[in-house]
Amino acid sequence: LVEELGRGCGLAGQATATCARVGESDFTMRVRDAAPGAPAFLLLGTDRIDTPCGSCRLILNPFTSFVFSTTTNSRGNAEVNLAIPNIGAIRGVSLIEQWILVHGTGACSILGSDLSTAIRFEIQ
Repeated sequence: LVEELGRGCGLAGQATATCARVGESDFTMRVRDAAPGAPAFLLLGTDRIDTPCGSCRLILNPFTSFVFSTTTNSRGNAEVNLAIPNIGAIRGVSLIEQWILVHGTGACSILGSDLSTAIRFEIQ
């Protein structure tokens, strides 16, 4: 179950994720069609702030989220892989994913970045 929570801005692309299942050893969160060769930061969390930033909307609170860093490839794609523990108690937990891409003057000028779409997914 995946739900889009907010549109992206600038060249930050589209957030996607594979199916989040308890015990999944290779769960993957991706950004697609973003600026090539750009530093990319994945925010993963539950604390929504829904704050406008230029023409963007920062959905997740970056101060209470997990942050993973990577770089987009020459096609503007990046991914982060995580294992989901085989613990039945986390079934039904919802998480939000949003990417921040840094490349000069972004649409969110206070961060100097563009923000991807945000998605919410539920661990099955």
